[in-house]
Amino acid sequence: MIKILDFYGSWCTPCKQLQPILTEIAREKDVEIVPVDVEKEPDTANQYGIRGIPALIFLQDDEMVSRLDGIHTKEEILDVLRDLGV
Repeated sequence: MIKILDFYGSWCTPCKQLQPILTEIAREKDVEIVPVDVEKEPDTANQYGIRGIPALIFLQDDEMVSRLDGIHTKEEILDVLRDLGV
């Protein structure tokens, strides 16, 4: 199963715009969305080199296989998942 780490901040407007898109994708695909608040989990953000939010890290077997920085459309996120065989 693919996990998507969703790096966000509670004050981040683009992050809030991304939330319903990720919720839809989680309903439609066999993926797990893992929200990561960069203010509460700075070590995790540093581990993945997060310098701006929103950022999505795609994990397969706990290894990073893809990444999207910034705001993206549902179709762009689904393209990444298709490339990963989901």
